[in-house]
Amino acid sequence: KFNYETIMGFSNCCNNLWVIFIIMNLCIIQLNGNQMIDDDIIEQFSVSFDGKTQQLNEKTINSKPRRRRSPTQHPVAMGIVLKNPRPYPVRYYWWSGTASVYQGPIGPKSVTATNSYVGHEFYFTTFDKKSRTEVEFFRIHVVDAVNQYILPPEPGQEKDPHYIALMEEKRFVDDYQEQHGYPWLAHYPRHPPIHHMWPADHIGQKHIVTTKETHWTCIPDYDKDSAPKIPTDQAIEKCHKSAQNDETQDFVLEVISQEPRAFLIENTLSDTECDLIIQLSKPKMKRSRAGQNGGLETNTRTSSNAWLGRKAHYIIDTIYRRAADIVNISESLFVPGKKGNIVEDMQVVWYEYNEEYTPHHDFGADGRPQQRYITLLFYLTDQISEDAGGETNFPKAKDGQGMKVHPGKGSSVMFYSILPDGNADDKSLHAALPVKKGVKWLANFWVWDPER
Repeated sequence: KFNYETIMGFSNCCNNLWVIFIIMNLCIIQLNGNQMIDDDIIEQFSVSFDGKTQQLNEKTINSKPRRRRSPTQHPVAMGIVLKNPRPYPVRYYWWSGTASVYQGPIGPKSVTATNSYVGHEFYFTTFDKKSRTEVEFFRIHVVDAVNQYILPPEPGQEKDPHYIALMEEKRFVDDYQEQHGYPWLAHYPRHPPIHHMWPADHIGQKHIVTTKETHWTCIPDYDKDSAPKIPTDQAIEKCHKSAQNDETQDFVLEVISQEPRAFLIENTLSDTECDLIIQLSKPKMKRSRAGQNGGLETNTRTSSNAWLGRKAHYIIDTIYRRAADIVNISESLFVPGKKGNIVEDMQVVWYEYNEEYTPHHDFGADGRPQQRYITLLFYLTDQISEDAGGETNFPKAKDGQGMKVHPGKGSSVMFYSILPDGNADDKSLHAALPVKKGVKWLANFWVWDPER
């Protein structure tokens, strides 16, 4: 949102009317949302303090016949990576056009990632010890097909080895984008995933997983003298008879999307197991946070959440084992706190009326090659009606048409955040849509792909 005074202020400051041209071009996307009109031309310039301009690149948007897309609940976001080459932390803000919104810190010689939109504007500050104030030193406008932004080093540090390595990485990222048509968003360099990845050769493809970790049908009584608490034989006979009889259970993984690679798994949990997860987590619930290093309370994520370790309950231990079988990874690696573990504690999330989690990726960017690899979502409650909301939305699935899913109580959705070549999958972008009726309970495992 620019007015006459803003434009003239820029013009007087830089003494060059090209600035007006830049501002008007940056407004194109804001005027037309996420869709550009035919034959728009976006030109980028760098502007020095003396008003001189240097053209960086030019991209012409070719005329195409438009096709109507199925509506989604949110505009389509793009993941961007921000890299700080300086030996001290900086802070960054989103500028809405009228106000600054703090996004968080970026550590010294570190990296962060966020979701943004073409036309968004961010600025970066350092702390001036003399004046005890924050001082802006850089500002970016998000443009199409550019997903990595490297902040300038301190003056005189252009030959710092870390900064040189960042520029080499940028060349790789630019080449990858040109070759594949989509951005490299993972740590660089990064090897392909170590652990198993289920194929998704076509929609409707099915894989069958057979496990001994069968459903519990009731909550067992415990042997009062046992430590840790172990169900009595009579309780196991009553509540987990299938295990007593050495039975197995089959789960069907059905491909519902190839990009991102996503699967539907029906009846993953029993009603008893769903209810127990809710019961155990309710007293632990706190306001959800988003972002790195503990995150921030933000209006982009308005739910409450809690965490359940593998030892939270005998039945929870069974669910950890079952999840390992579903993703086809050894359950010995599903022990949080143990060396070699690759799974986070089970997260339980509670959404009340109008609460949501806007589009985001589960993979992050914190300068480490280790990455969230698989998300396994358990739906613990049913929708009370078709218009109750609360679905999981994948806005970039189905060639951008989007895909909403809520499989119902006890069923689950599994998707991968990493591509077979080790890159992070931008199309794994997803959102928890606002709950319009009733409440929504969800649990999930995040499985990591470790460094080689």
